[in-house]
Amino acid sequence: MRLSAKMLKNVSNVNHFEYKSPAYVSEGNSNIIYFQIVDLDKPVSPTIDTGTLPNYPLRHMPASGSTVMVIFDSLLDNAQFSIAAVQPFAQDASIWKVTLSSAQLPKSGNFIFELTESGNTYHVVVKGGISVALNEVGSC
Repeated sequence: MRLSAKMLKNVSNVNHFEYKSPAYVSEGNSNIIYFQIVDLDKPVSPTIDTGTLPNYPLRHMPASGSTVMVIFDSLLDNAQFSIAAVQPFAQDASIWKVTLSSAQLPKSGNFIFELTESGNTYHVVVKGGISVALNEVGSC
């Protein structure tokens, strides 16, 4: 099982959302990031050629009681932070949500999620999953 995440936008319920990569966050605002955990080794339909994976992966439904911790990494240790993700919809265990305060700003486009499921912990890096809009961009 190779896990990853698909970023979501315009999320209103379990059946109404769009896939969006990357997720956009704005400096100085509280931001909500939604993502769906997917299994890159499983296609959404048996009619899809597995050679097209990971373009059309199947969502991964973690077991009841699973937890997800999201780590926003940085080259600077003091700029890294972690937040527990929550499942916003009981009907779909693959969708998770992280709420960032206005003071929390990711320092890279990557994030790591740690899924703890049935006694096993999976560490997954989502490369380029986030784009940060800064209020002021410095110059030389």
